[in-house]
Amino acid sequence: MKQYFEYVADLSPKFWEVWIEDTTMFTRSGTVGANGQTTIREFLDADAAQKSLDKAVAETVKKGYAEAGRESSEVDIDAPTSSVMQEPKDDGRWSSLEFFAIAKRSSIGRSLYAGNPNTSVELFQQLADNDDRWVRGAVAGNPNTPVEVVQQLANDGHEQVRWSVAENANTPVEVLQQLANDRAESVRRAVPENPNTPVEVLQQLANDADEQVRWSVARNPNTPVEVLHLLANDGESARTIVARNANTPVEVLQQLANDGDEQVRWSVARNPHTPMEVLQQLANDGADSVRLNVARNPNTSVEVLQQLANDGDGVVRCNVPANPNTPVEVLHQLANDDDNRARRAVARNPNTPVEVLHQLANDDQEWVREAVAENPHTPMEVLQQLANDDDESVRLNVAENPHTPFEVLQQLANDDESVRSAVARNPNTPATVFTQILESFTS
Repeated sequence: MKQYFEYVADLSPKFWEVWIEDTTMFTRSGTVGANGQTTIREFLDADAAQKSLDKAVAETVKKGYAEAGRESSEVDIDAPTSSVMQEPKDDGRWSSLEFFAIAKRSSIGRSLYAGNPNTSVELFQQLADNDDRWVRGAVAGNPNTPVEVVQQLANDGHEQVRWSVAENANTPVEVLQQLANDRAESVRRAVPENPNTPVEVLQQLANDADEQVRWSVARNPNTPVEVLHLLANDGESARTIVARNANTPVEVLQQLANDGDEQVRWSVARNPHTPMEVLQQLANDGADSVRLNVARNPNTSVEVLQQLANDGDGVVRCNVPANPNTPVEVLHQLANDDDNRARRAVARNPNTPVEVLHQLANDDQEWVREAVAENPHTPMEVLQQLANDDDESVRLNVAENPHTPFEVLQQLANDDESVRSAVARNPNTPATVFTQILESFTS
């Protein structure tokens, strides 16, 4: 899901947008009304990408940006609803602050943001006429907003409202066709993201002057093959997105596997529909980012995985154990790899043999032992051993493992605070142990 922020303290308001696709983080920023600049960052896994997004959002908010739908980061969302007006003012409208508090606390706000089907047509119409663009935008994006209200908001004077209409999954086709010709690039970019956008509109927008509109077309799973062929010869970012599209035909993937841009090739390498012979070619690519995505791909053959297990780059080798096709003998080999990231990846693999988990439970790197402690197939005797590990994070993972035996949970219930908390979270912790932990926190 995309997150959109604006900074309006300057004479020229700025925007910042961020989203994640698989293990890639995208950001777009610039002056409101302009195209802005887009950056792309690739991460080893989805968790790392999410952590980077959370950090970037926190830093952006500290700079004074406010997320769309929020008037300010200083609004007290924990204030009781009674501290603001719970009913509209005399003119029948809510102020921004009042609407924000209501949206967070009241049934009206929940109906708008959660799509409550009981919201009345009259209420939708009233809010669609509100002076505040964020209020109108909330109505425009609600999947239960009546069609006639959506059609009205498609002609709103603020592009953020029309953008919300374009994103609404229930926006009728004729409105999407209208918005495909909108003067604002941000609105046209949202149209191809809508699952209901018809093929003829996607074909039209594939020739849009704005490159980010064309990116959105390339992302759409309904984009026809002939359009993907066209966009495979577009700019670098468009080619990258085409390479990721699950519907991209084999001949286009073969073409893009020879692209001069590294990001395009690693996108081909990560596509789950890339044929085996193309993956074999990319396993010899000069860029480690390409080879590591071959190592992740579920279509990669055992022979190629064996080759990549001996790759000169540790980042490539550490992605091999995560592949469901990696054979046991390769897991044995990588359990002795010099790079502790590779050993950790073996420790996390649910198919790793018990004897290898025994070995890695004695690894000199604590984060390898952490991975053994969280593996759902780690045997009881190894969990008992790791419950006495010197490293707190290892013991914490033992405490969270749903297969940790009762007597070990009892032992860890007397550990440090973070470990005791993990024991309390374990669904198998007996009531008596849970009560003991609760008393230790309240005493």
